[in-house]
Formats: sequence, structure tokens, C-alpha cells
Amino acid sequence: MAEGRKFALLIGVADSVSGFKPLHCPLNGIAALRDILANPKIGGFDPANISHLPNPSVSQMRSAIGEMFSRCGHQDLVLLYFTGHGVTDEHGDFYFTTQETQTFENGSLNRGTAVDAIFVREEMRKCSSRRQVAILDCCFSGAFPDGVLAMNDQTVDVERQLGGEGRAVLTAATSTQYALEQEGEELSVYTRYLVEGLQTGAAVPDGGELIRAGDLHDYIRDRLKTAAAAMSPQIYAARDGREIVIAKAQIDNELRFRKLIPEYVREDGQISPPGQRVLKRQATEWGISLEALSSSLRM
Repeated sequence: MAEGRKFALLIGVADSVSGFKPLHCPLNGIAALRDILANPKIGGFDPANISHLPNPSVSQMRSAIGEMFSRCGHQDLVLLYFTGHGVTDEHGDFYFTTQETQTFENGSLNRGTAVDAIFVREEMRKCSSRRQVAILDCCFSGAFPDGVLAMNDQTVDVERQLGGEGRAVLTAATSTQYALEQEGEELSVYTRYLVEGLQTGAAVPDGGELIRAGDLHDYIRDRLKTAAAAMSPQIYAARDGREIVIAKAQIDNELRFRKLIPEYVREDGQISPPGQRVLKRQATEWGISLEALSSSLRM
């Protein structure tokens, strides 16, 4: 990895004052990600440099964002993770909700109760770090006055509002989709695979040792194709943004083996005898038990 310190700000907003559905996953999400980033075998972040911010007020969120980006030097890695509601106003400007966020009676956003993306973008722009990653597990829903049409097609230009050189912005959905929570699950759909990709090392290409922003996005996107096909996670990465290293891979060989199986499955859903021999040799090389092998081949 490149030399430098690592800073992370993890923001989870489960509740707002009015106009937004309460969420049950954000606080679990920031806790799970904090543990992974602090793990010396994976994230390698100094726990003292990980800020954990559940249900902040506007001033708390703005202050924490400003503080983190101002602390970073040129070689430092800075990671901003937000999970909660994202909202756009009738002008197409994007805002992060806080515990104070509310809408007026006519349905429009009270902008003074949310944190605007322009503020975040400016803090990122003024930051010396050339390794900036923003991960947004949120929707980009609209809050417009009753009877008022948006001034554009209601899409959000995430790249314009948050993108830039030396930066990777990962989003859970496009500007016209909803990020998903599932009943009974502790983590949102997007964060579940974000955590899985980092925790198991499954996000790294075979033979690799480092998890880069682009690889992490690709892993989550591929997992969501079957788990939540309606979601289309995006990445906005200028210059070498996709190459920013986020973590080290702690390889889970059994998971690697399960990912390999589909390559040998025929159209009839069966694995040919030659395919089974290849898989058995790979299982032996990776030290996978016969019990795990039998279980995997039944998938």
C-alpha cells in the first residue's frame, strides 16, 4: 500500500424528524464497517482515526466532515461512509439527512436541517489527500413542494456534486433507484456485500492481495445482480480513483472456491466429470476439507 495514515468517518442516520421513513440498518452498518477497518489484517486503520457518528445533528456532521478532511496529508487515505436517506431538492441539489432533517408541510426539504453535498465536495476539494473514497449507501429521492415539478429530470449528477481527481465515489444505486433494506436483515443489501467483500477478501481478484475501490465496486455490483437485480450500484472515479487501495485481502479460500464453481457448471446445471476433477484439485491446493467440497459441489 502507499505510505500514509488512514482516516475514516462513518455516518449512520436511522431517524429524522419528519418526512422520512425510519431505517433499521444504518447503525449496524457503521458498527460493522468500523470493526473491519480497525482490523489490522484487513483495514489496518488506527482506531483513533476512525470516527463513528450515529444519528448526528447538522452541526455534528458538518464539524466531523470538516475535521477529518482537514487532518489529511497528501499520502493519507481518507474514507467517508454514509448510510441513511439521501435527498434532492427541486433544483437537483443533493443533501445528506441528519437526525434533524425534516420537510415542510408542502413536502419540500428544509435545507437548513440537512448537510448539502456541495459542502462535502468543497471539503474534499480542499483536502490535501490524493486518496479519497466516499461510499454512499443511500437513495437520491426527491423532496419537492406539492404541485411543483423539479427543474430537471430529477436525476442527480453525483460525479459533478462529489467527484474529482484522486477520488472514488461508490453509490448503492443510481439517482433514480432506491437502496434497499430487507426485513429481518441487520445490514442493508449494499452494505452486506460491502462488508462481505472486505471481510472475506472476496472482492480482490484471484491472486491479488489488495482490495482496491474499483474491485470492491465490481464485487458488490456482481453480487447484487442476483440478490437485488433492481439495484445498479455506481462508481465515479476520476484518473486513478479505481486504483485507490482500501484494505488488504484476508483470503477466505472456501468462498474463493464457491466463486469458482459457476465457471464449470453446464447448461443443465450439472458439473461435468472433468470440471469436478479440476475443482477437486483446486480444493486440495487451497486446503478445503472434503466436507466443504461436497457441500459446495451440491450448490
